[in-house]
Amino acid sequence: ADLVVCEALVLLCVHMKLLYYARGFKKLGVLVRMITQIMEDMVSFLLVLLVILFGFGLSLYILRRHRYAEGPSSVVDAVFDIVDAGLYADMTEDSYDDAGVVQLIVFTLFMGVTQVVLLNLLIA
Repeated sequence: ADLVVCEALVLLCVHMKLLYYARGFKKLGVLVRMITQIMEDMVSFLLVLLVILFGFGLSLYILRRHRYAEGPSSVVDAVFDIVDAGLYADMTEDSYDDAGVVQLIVFTLFMGVTQVVLLNLLIA
């Protein structure tokens, strides 16, 4: 199983290296350079988004851990839950049915703050 993970990572790196060699072609070089510049510019926004994400994820982890016995088992699970619910809209009908008021307020604040950060990323 470890070898499969290593193979997948190596293949990903090899294909990224192909983009480096594509810079030598006139039309592809412009596109690769543009993508590279966009990725460099996005780093600061992604850091802000990550801080927001972990802050709200930790807050919801604490709220859900004390309210439910089957709540998220770790902070990482809580962060993935909030990403699924907030950014990808992966929620079931009963996801927040019996949630407390504070939990709903925290989730709503997360949705608002995340949308503002992502809209700024889109504008910039």
